[in-house]
Amino acid sequence: MGRPKTGNFTVGKSITLNLSTAAFLQEQCIKNKIKLSPYINNLVEQERKRIENIDPRPKDYCTACSEMTPHNKDFTCGECSKYNEGLKKRVEMYLTR
Repeated sequence: MGRPKTGNFTVGKSITLNLSTAAFLQEQCIKNKIKLSPYINNLVEQERKRIENIDPRPKDYCTACSEMTPHNKDFTCGECSKYNEGLKKRVEMYLTR
């Protein structure tokens, strides 16, 4: 897949952009004095890091932390590990409808 070139592999690229997006990318490349490929690679890498850092656990209000925090399946807070009785009651009410 592609040919080696200084440690990176290059592949044929073809994407379709609308005109306003293409103009925005051109403007940003000129402004930052960078070529399009490294600019798009940087955008994709930033988005990848953002997605990888999203916590899949549901958030709920923790009275011990006094804020919205991710919670585990056993109804404990993901930050302070305290048991969240209110969350358990709400889940039970939802399940018994």
